[in-house]
Amino acid sequence: MQLAVVDLDGDGKMELLSPTFDEQMLARLNPYHYSPEAEGFVPFLFSGR
Repeated sequence: MQLAVVDLDGDGKMELLSPTFDEQMLARLNPYHYSPEAEGFVPFLFSGR
């Protein structure tokens, strides 16, 4: 598996993009960001800006 590191929302903090495939072999990019509270990576939700 390959990961990409990008600043998706322009806040200066990097997020991880992880590629996956669903049951129909449709490719998806799943974004994650580091959460100090959870002490790990959690799904990144776009704010809609």
